[in-house]
Amino acid sequence: MKKPFRRCDHVHRWLATSLGVAALLACGDHTDAAGPASPARIVVTPSFAILPIGGAEHFTAAVLDSTGAAVTGITPTFSVSDTSMLSVDVNGIVTSRGPVGIGAIIASVGGISARVEIDVEDVTHPDGVLAASDSTPGFLWGVAVSAEGTVYSTDLFGRLFRADLPATTVTQAATGLAGAPFDVAFTSDGTRAYVTNVPTGEVSEFDVATGALLRSLAGFADTPLAVAITHDGATLYVSSGDALLHVIDAATLTRRGTIALGDNANGAANVLLINRKGDRLYASGLESGELPEVDLATGTVLRRVIVDGRAQGIALSPDDNTLYVAKEFARELQAINLASGDRRSVSLPDGGVTAGPFGVAMSPDATQIYVTNGTLLNVVDRRTLVVELSLTLSSAVNSHLRRVAFSHDGTTAVITDESGELHFVR
Repeated sequence: MKKPFRRCDHVHRWLATSLGVAALLACGDHTDAAGPASPARIVVTPSFAILPIGGAEHFTAAVLDSTGAAVTGITPTFSVSDTSMLSVDVNGIVTSRGPVGIGAIIASVGGISARVEIDVEDVTHPDGVLAASDSTPGFLWGVAVSAEGTVYSTDLFGRLFRADLPATTVTQAATGLAGAPFDVAFTSDGTRAYVTNVPTGEVSEFDVATGALLRSLAGFADTPLAVAITHDGATLYVSSGDALLHVIDAATLTRRGTIALGDNANGAANVLLINRKGDRLYASGLESGELPEVDLATGTVLRRVIVDGRAQGIALSPDDNTLYVAKEFARELQAINLASGDRRSVSLPDGGVTAGPFGVAMSPDATQIYVTNGTLLNVVDRRTLVVELSLTLSSAVNSHLRRVAFSHDGTTAVITDESGELHFVR
C-alpha cells in the first residue's frame, strides 16, 4: 500500500540533509521532547506533629520537580518508621499506638522519599469541666505551670501565688516581692521561675522548691512586661514598655543586649512566644497590631505579621507553621499560615466586657485552643477552628478572665481572673 504523502516528511529530510541535524519536529500528534516532569522531591504537610497515644493526624504529600512545580499523576506511598508505635493508611492518616517516643511518617515515590517526625506523648486535653476555683485577695494576671505541676500566678497587687497540682488550693508562693508582678515563666526542669515586676522595673529569679527570691535584675528604662525562656534555659527574653526586647543571660542574670520590636508609639509587647524549634520568637500586644518575628540566632526582626486590630494571646501549631492570634476588639481567634499568609478566623461569643479575647494557650495534645474572653473561657478545635465549648467560670461581678496555662500532661488548664480567683478546668 502506498504511504500517504505528508508534507512534514519532506521538511524533515531537507533539515537533515541541508543542515546536517536530526529534525525534532513532529507531525500529527505532538510529544514534548523533554517528556513528563520527573519527581525531584516530596513535601509532607504538616512538617511535624504531636500525637497522644491513640491519636490520629492526616498527612499529605506533594511531589515536586526540580523547579518546585507540582508533578501530577503520581501518588506517593506512605509508611512509618516503627509499626509498633505508629500505623498509616493509604490516605496518609497516621494513628499512634504507643509507646511514647519519636517516630516518623515516610512518603516515597520511586527512589525519593521525605520523612517527618512524629512525637508520641502521653498527653491529652481537659474534658472541659470546671473542677475548682480558689479565691485570693489579689488581682490575678499571669500564670505558668512547671513540668512538675507547680502553678505560679502573678498578682498585680504585689504577690505571687502558688498551687501544686493535682491539688487546687492556692497559697502565697514567695516572699520579698513588691510592686505589681506581671508575667511568670519556669525553666524546663521547673526548678527556677522568673517574674517581671512592673513598678519596680525588675526581673526576679525564684527558687521554686523554697519560694526564696534568689536575685533580681534592674536597670530597665521602662517597665518590664512579658518573659520567655529558651528551651535550654540559657537565655531570658523580656519585653519592656519602650518596645524593646531584652536579651538576658540566665546563668548570670546580666543583660546581653536589646532588640527593637517597634517604636514607643506602638506600645509594648505583653506576650512572648518561642517556637518549638527554638529559633524564632513572636511578640504580641503592640498597639499597632504588628507581631514581630525575631530570629533568635541573629537577634533581628525578620518580618512583622500584621493583624487588623490589637493582637493579644498567641499560640503556634506543633510544626510552627500556623500562628493563632486572639484579636481583642474584633472578638475573633485567627489562624495565620506563616508560609502562605492564608488566614482563617472564628468569631467568639460575647464575654460580657468591653474588650474581647485575651489569653490563648494550646493543649499539650495540640487538639484544642483555650481562649479567655471576658467572663467566658472558649474551647476551640485547632484543626476546624470551631468553638466546641464556652464556659462561665465565675459568678463574681468583677470577673474578667486573663491568662491560661496547661499542665504538661494536658489534664488541667489553669486560668487567672481579675476577681482574684484561680480556676482549674479538667
